[in-house]
Amino acid sequence: MNKITKYIAAIGVLSLMGCEKYDLIPAEYNSVLLIKENGSQEVTLYTDVNEKGTFEFTVMKAGKNPQAVTSAETEVMTEAQMTALGYSTNKILPAELYSLSTTQFQFGADNMYQKGSVVLNNDAIKTFLSTAENPAAYVVPIQIKSATSKINTEKNYFLLRPILLKPSVDYEVSEKEIAVNGGEATQEIFFTLPFASPWDFECTVATSTGSNLLPAGQYTIENGGKITFSKGSKRSSALRVTVKADLLGNYNLPLKISHISKEGVAKPTNDFMLRTVINKIHLTKEMLATNAQEPSEGPIANMIDGNPATYFHTAWSVHPTDDAHNFSVTLANPIRKFSFQYTNRNHPNGKPKVIKILGSNDGTNFTEITTISSGLPAGAATIYTSGVIEASAAYKILRFDVTQTYAGSKYFCLAELSIFGK
Repeated sequence: MNKITKYIAAIGVLSLMGCEKYDLIPAEYNSVLLIKENGSQEVTLYTDVNEKGTFEFTVMKAGKNPQAVTSAETEVMTEAQMTALGYSTNKILPAELYSLSTTQFQFGADNMYQKGSVVLNNDAIKTFLSTAENPAAYVVPIQIKSATSKINTEKNYFLLRPILLKPSVDYEVSEKEIAVNGGEATQEIFFTLPFASPWDFECTVATSTGSNLLPAGQYTIENGGKITFSKGSKRSSALRVTVKADLLGNYNLPLKISHISKEGVAKPTNDFMLRTVINKIHLTKEMLATNAQEPSEGPIANMIDGNPATYFHTAWSVHPTDDAHNFSVTLANPIRKFSFQYTNRNHPNGKPKVIKILGSNDGTNFTEITTISSGLPAGAATIYTSGVIEASAAYKILRFDVTQTYAGSKYFCLAELSIFGK
């Protein structure tokens, strides 16, 4: 019986000691306050759009007693306080350039966090920083303090640095090429922002100026050229341009943004270029022939390899014919209207000066279609584009006789060849 009494007494003493230890924990540790978005922070401010920027932060309650009732308030840190935390190079942004949505935070028994925000005057900050000696050093330094709770001194502050960004629309790509063969074709063009758009707005796209322009009646631009940017998206709706197949050859359609409904958003500095390739005939090496291939260099297939650094060269080391050197193209179907384009070899010799064009349907009997004796380029790597040539009949074989070169040689050389027809 004596042992039982002693055991009960011992348990009582231990219980009292446990209570005393619990009571020794300071009351201030019942709740600890901190800022979730602590340390160095950045906020993007869109300038020249007459808007203010916002940075939202969260004051949180932690600690032994999550039901504790407490409060906190914000204050702007001093440069001395920033230096003590290791931010000696930072400077404080003037108070008139921003405001706090609230400076007091009240926490009830069931309230674990409170939201606050810094509201910044974007354009005023831009003006101030434009003359500042070190604009990247300026921050809004905010910390919290409390008379009723412990503060987590490692997470009780943030230094908010403004990042200025002038919104600007640009092209997703600067140019595109569209092939149009037989019937009309449609090209989609997209525009972009460098960030997800905070707004819904429209842009109007119009044609611009330039050379070798696609005639106005040969294309349509959907929806009057209007495209939209939706809030939350970096990419615009599609601008659809439809090109007709009436013409022959390569044409340019330069486009530009003429109007943006959101004030302050900048337009692209350059035009977008839509390059149209209309009724280009696909050529293969089996379709090509010549009466004077040079055996040591420049096979005729080089004219259609898409590489202007390679070239076709007629004979100079042998004498295969007394006739003018030529090349011919055998088409899948006869054509009556056609045009052609060639690129001179990047070399001073072998530039055609006069070209006679003939047509045939049997490969034996040829009829002269036209002779081009002016306007052919003499320079290295230059490009010649013919006008539309209309023959008196449709021909399956087109032959190009070079009857004169600028250097007076019988041989000639070409880097690239394209033929358009229908």
